[in-house]
Amino acid sequence: MTKARDLANLISGGFTEADIPSLPASKVSSGTFANARLPSGLTLGGTTTGTFSGNITGNVTGDVTGNVTGDVTGTASQATKVFVDQSEDDNVNYDIIFENNSGVSDGFSQMQVDSGTLFFNPAFNILVCPQMSATTGFNVGALQSTKWSIHYDSADDDLNFKYNGTTVFKIASNGAVTSSNNITAFGSP
Repeated sequence: MTKARDLANLISGGFTEADIPSLPASKVSSGTFANARLPSGLTLGGTTTGTFSGNITGNVTGDVTGNVTGDVTGTASQATKVFVDQSEDDNVNYDIIFENNSGVSDGFSQMQVDSGTLFFNPAFNILVCPQMSATTGFNVGALQSTKWSIHYDSADDDLNFKYNGTTVFKIASNGAVTSSNNITAFGSP
């Protein structure tokens, strides 16, 4: 074939991909490839920049810099930000995530849960914890009331029952009950 005839063939659409021998990847510097044109098991080496759209399935070794729009399923060795969804009305027991730095030597924190033991139910604002302790004291709201609270005073090991922030009665570690007012009891011991 002559160059003129090859050119005419190209212009008229007679030129097909079969007319092109294997094209080295180093010759492709920009453009868009349809997913169907990429081989399965494709491996990208070195640093790859650009925009990827569609689903990516497989393992990624190396750093991903940029935003990911969509779901990431699997394990990341490090994440600097996570999106936390709000589920304020769900009647479901959700595990509570906590940070664990015990035994971590690489500078990263581990996010963990105590599955089935420590959880929160947003439908009823219930926090379930089988045992609580504190070194300086903690407050526990009672009966979902904004006026009543139970406070452990670690200075003297008293359990204080407060109304509007004022202790109205307390139970000492020896079992003694002290009231800011009269105590009325019903029934018999």
